Amino acid sequence: NPTHHPSLSSSGGGGGRQRLTIGLVVLLIVSGVTLGVLFAKGVITISTSSSPTSGATVSSQVVGMSNPVRRRLSAADEGWGNADGLVHLEYYFMTLAICENLETSGTAFNNPEGCITLYDVSESSLSSFLGLVDDYDTFGVDDAVLSDNYLDLMNANDLAFLTSNTTITRPGSYQYAVVTWYKPVKVEAEVPLSNGETLYTKQGDLNDAGTQMVSPTPLNVAPSELSTILLNNGGTFGRFQNPFVITQDDIDQRQNYSLVLAFNPDGIVQGSAMQSNAALVDDDWRAIWAPFLSIAPVPFRSNETVQRETYTLTVNDNATIMAASNFNIRLELYYVNEDPEQAIYAVDGATLYTATTTANLNGFPRVVTMDKDDTTDLYTFFDWNQTAIVSHFHRLADQSATGWALVDCRTLYLCHQNAVTTSYNVTYQLDISTLVV
Repeated sequence: NPTHHPSLSSSGGGGGRQRLTIGLVVLLIVSGVTLGVLFAKGVITISTSSSPTSGATVSSQVVGMSNPVRRRLSAADEGWGNADGLVHLEYYFMTLAICENLETSGTAFNNPEGCITLYDVSESSLSSFLGLVDDYDTFGVDDAVLSDNYLDLMNANDLAFLTSNTTITRPGSYQYAVVTWYKPVKVEAEVPLSNGETLYTKQGDLNDAGTQMVSPTPLNVAPSELSTILLNNGGTFGRFQNPFVITQDDIDQRQNYSLVLAFNPDGIVQGSAMQSNAALVDDDWRAIWAPFLSIAPVPFRSNETVQRETYTLTVNDNATIMAASNFNIRLELYYVNEDPEQAIYAVDGATLYTATTTANLNGFPRVVTMDKDDTTDLYTFFDWNQTAIVSHFHRLADQSATGWALVDCRTLYLCHQNAVTTSYNVTYQLDISTLVV
């Protein structure tokens, strides 16, 4: 993926007085409406600030939503797995913003336009507390190991440092939420594999190529340690499937909005008994990797609530289309409960190992656009290249129902070399419907 520059072009926004409020991460004020952003392992009650004398208020929050059930993998011939115990997931955040437009390519983005910066580390209470901000281009693994500027997504108290206020004075139609960070991230986790082994994160040394961390201690030796790994770029984006529109009337009427940026930490850290290109390896090529943080942005009025539908898509191919078989896809759809149409505002997904997965998996691509056929109520979810990731998808009303959909192996980089088609038929079910906030 191309590497984007971490800075954002901003228009219509301005700095505000910084506050430190535990649980509330970012406050955006749209000429009077407060927007809060909250990162947490679970749902945290949102506090709001008092409205200014004029304008609208938007509260934005980033919420970490864990599924209540974790499935430990049983023994099998091969060895792959998802993190069973994620203890720490730490980022050194730079900016958080909403943007009217940007160019996307895979997980990367370029040329953001019309952005409102909600959080900037150089102006934050974190910077005031810890000192000067580091240079993005030169900040490396050694710097990260010694740095105290990291915030743990699994610790709500850490994220109080993200509190900020921003005043917006013009209307806008926002398509994306953007989060940027320094490329080294820190993680501590245990990853049970399907071959019976368990891998543990370790602090390694950067290899000569400067691309991955190599642990001198075998990764199958307990206990886990806080490990610094190096990602190849420093940020992610989430697409509003329905634009987040702030009108002049909103500003004049001081309309109250909220913006939730949700993420699911389950399965974000994965491991393999043998994989050479992961972020953390040992001398025997045991491997642990963490993909880019994926966020699902949902705008809503402050008197509304957000719901998440979590689906499991089951891939049981016999190696005719998919290069890997027996794995799951987690698909999460976010909507506003009070919306009579219950339109999808954000989509997130992940590929997950099972006890009988037959090959290494690639991460689930970002859903950049979505289409709904109003006649059939069938959805298609597209990647940045406008290739259908999942199509023929129908939302289910309850957990007893099942459905079928099509998954394109090209979007997962998992097409079998002898495949005569790229579409694979999968079954799916609704696992759970969860109140986000």
